[in-house]
Amino acid sequence: MAALLAELELPIGAPRGRAVPDVPPPELQRATADEWVRWLSDHTATPWFGWSAETGDLLSRSPGRFPPYSPFKIGTGPAPGALQFVEPEPGLLCCQVAPRGVSGAIVLTSYVATQTERVPSELVLSAVGDSFAPAGEAVDLSDLPVCSRPVFERLVTGALAQHDAVRRLAQTGAEVEALAQQIDYCYEELSLLHSITEHLQLSTAPVELAELCLQKLQGLVDSSGHVIVLQDQDSQVHFLQRGEMPLDEVGLSRLLSWCEDKDWTRPIVRNHVSQSLLGADFPGLENFSAVAIGDGNFRRGWMVCCNLRRGEFGSVQANLLQSLSRILSTHLRNVELFCEHEQLMVSFVRSLVSTLDAKDPYTRGHSERVALIARRLGQELGLPVSDLDDIYLSGLLHDIGKIGVDDRILQKPDQLTEEEFRQIQRHPLIGFQIL
Repeated sequence: MAALLAELELPIGAPRGRAVPDVPPPELQRATADEWVRWLSDHTATPWFGWSAETGDLLSRSPGRFPPYSPFKIGTGPAPGALQFVEPEPGLLCCQVAPRGVSGAIVLTSYVATQTERVPSELVLSAVGDSFAPAGEAVDLSDLPVCSRPVFERLVTGALAQHDAVRRLAQTGAEVEALAQQIDYCYEELSLLHSITEHLQLSTAPVELAELCLQKLQGLVDSSGHVIVLQDQDSQVHFLQRGEMPLDEVGLSRLLSWCEDKDWTRPIVRNHVSQSLLGADFPGLENFSAVAIGDGNFRRGWMVCCNLRRGEFGSVQANLLQSLSRILSTHLRNVELFCEHEQLMVSFVRSLVSTLDAKDPYTRGHSERVALIARRLGQELGLPVSDLDDIYLSGLLHDIGKIGVDDRILQKPDQLTEEEFRQIQRHPLIGFQIL
């Protein structure tokens, strides 16, 4: 369907998406005339001729030995799509049409005989005058089509209507194909965002999520290189790259510095960089789109795509980058808040342990030592970091129930009575209830 559209678009004047000039280039004029003459000749079985509306020169003609004749004054033909029929002499019927969409470019003419008894003298004079037939030789027009005016009018109007119908069908097919591609892209974009959100657990490191974003982005945005510069919760800067970038880390830093005064709440899009002053500072950079990860006081990096292989960066690519940057920024902020919460909780636990140490000088530092030894044992066993953190916290809290035991019993220098020892034995239960 796309190939048919490309073939039928040519007679209408210009490639799709480009303005039709008043007078197309000669090669486009000739190609347009050839296509129209071929179409009308095939669908009417009559001779057709294509003329330049600007100069009146003959551009194209049907195969055969019929002379290129037209009684019309080229350049003053009908409006686009309209038809003119005239009979310059009895027995000769001529028509002229300016194809729809190429007004001012070409004019098409044709003729038929309406009588079989005589050869139209106008055609004979035209053939001799234009050196179509050598002087002194008879002009053979025995193959000239013969039909009545109503039949010829129906043939021409039918051929033009069929051409318009095929053209509209091809355009509709191309639009449907473009819409299908757009829907497919939207589906891929939704699938990408869905797969990213499936990895938003707090256990997923921001750098790991950023790598996943780059991997998915490479399949949707067909640019030569993708980069994410990310500062994680430990203030470590990561430079993650997929594909070939025209900039190294220093060059990218310079480019981002150039964009520093821009509005980072929206994506930065620049096309035709090589044709601007910016291109002199960044050779090899044709176009790019960049978004900030985070905003305001919480900017944690940037996401950049360079040198789109087909077309230019637009709202589709920019919006996708912004969606990914927001997801990454939100996840990074959540991880930082969770780490702050954990630090706050550990500080609170240490305060409780300090309170316990103040109540029982005899076991001062015991909980911290238990926590450190237990965590080291877990390390030797190859346990994950999250389990080691839980073990350390459990070690700090294992004696927290002693807060509920009478200070006189905890600090008693003498041997405990059976009742006092039973109170000491209750501290695990008290600790459980506290936690």
